[in-house]
Amino acid sequence: MEFRNESIDLHLLPAIEAVEWVPLEPNYRKIMYINTIFLWILPITWLVLSILMGWWQYPIWSGLAMVFTFLIPFLSTILVKPSFAVKFYAIRSHDIIFQTGLISRSQTVIPFDRVQHCEINRGVLSRWMGLSELNIFTAGGSASDLSIPGLSEARAAELCQFILLKIDAADEEE
Repeated sequence: MEFRNESIDLHLLPAIEAVEWVPLEPNYRKIMYINTIFLWILPITWLVLSILMGWWQYPIWSGLAMVFTFLIPFLSTILVKPSFAVKFYAIRSHDIIFQTGLISRSQTVIPFDRVQHCEINRGVLSRWMGLSELNIFTAGGSASDLSIPGLSEARAAELCQFILLKIDAADEEE
């Protein structure tokens, strides 16, 4: 048997631009904003403690600490809308793709024939907003390989069922 490794014409590969991207549910952006509220607890606590404990007497150190403590929640709050705007997913005949990343764009592609199982998670805020997170697991790990947050409960169930059917079809072919 002779080993062959022939070149592929790169012009024949499917273009990623042709993928039909689906945005996350708009309510997910509200959840992202609510999550940033929790980031504000630390700077507010710091402010209250600095007043109560007299740390304001050391204006340079107290001021620097305040700037850095407020910077992260402030930036997080500002970046919610643009970071939500770059989160998309796509379903193709052989795989599922999730795109994210405001500064560094990331596209995770999971072929259906590598999927072991999927699960749907609903946190407290997600249940309140009627949303779910689809977690997709492949072989070899205990953590999910792909998580798609911000899906409606119906869409998450549809996608999970679709993936399970793809897994069953792949198992029958073997």
